[in-house]
Amino acid sequence: MRRKETVSLPVIPLRNSVVFPNTIVPLSVGRPASLKALTLSLDEHDSHMFMITQRDPKIESPSAEDLYEYGTIAKIIRVHDLPGGGKNVITQGLKRAKLLSLFEQDDAIFAEVEELERRWIKTIPRSRRSC
Repeated sequence: MRRKETVSLPVIPLRNSVVFPNTIVPLSVGRPASLKALTLSLDEHDSHMFMITQRDPKIESPSAEDLYEYGTIAKIIRVHDLPGGGKNVITQGLKRAKLLSLFEQDDAIFAEVEELERRWIKTIPRSRRSC
């Protein structure tokens, strides 16, 4: 039996979007902890980070209970500076992951996540469908 891989990555909690594996998603990043996580991702984690959606987008500093259980490990492709200190970020979703725990480090949020195996869905050929 294969042991599931766990990793610690910087986190960007998403307010009104979801990043899926194999998708390219532009995001605006402006919260201080998210900007710090972005910097740490680029400098120390080979541009990888964990993107996870918040249950309530109005929460400024989400805790583990404020986040969904599953998210996506993503790679930062490009970063553009915005007036006012924010950033526009182009991300590419890589693989699904389950949130195990959150912790703060270097003024950023980090997550211990378990990488999930890719699931394949069997489809029934059109000629064999009953409808």
